[in-house]
Amino acid sequence: MPRLARKLPSYRLHRSSGQAMVTLAGRDYYLGSFNSPESRAAYDRLLQEWLANQRQSRRRRASLLCRRPREPFP
Repeated sequence: MPRLARKLPSYRLHRSSGQAMVTLAGRDYYLGSFNSPESRAAYDRLLQEWLANQRQSRRRRASLLCRRPREPFP
C-alpha cells in the first residue's frame, strides 16, 4: 500500500507563460500572474478544497459520491 505524501503541492512558476501553477491529483491549475496576491489566494483556496476532499480532485470526489450500484445482467 502506498504511503500518503505529507508534503503539500508547491506553488510554482510556469516559466514560458509567467503564470503561477499547482498540480493537484495529476491536473495542472494555472492561478494567474506569479507571486501576485490573487494567485496566492487562488492557491490557498484550491489547496483547502483539495485537502477537504481528502486529497482528491472535485471531479473525482463527485464521481465517487454519485456512483450508483450496478444492476446485474439478466
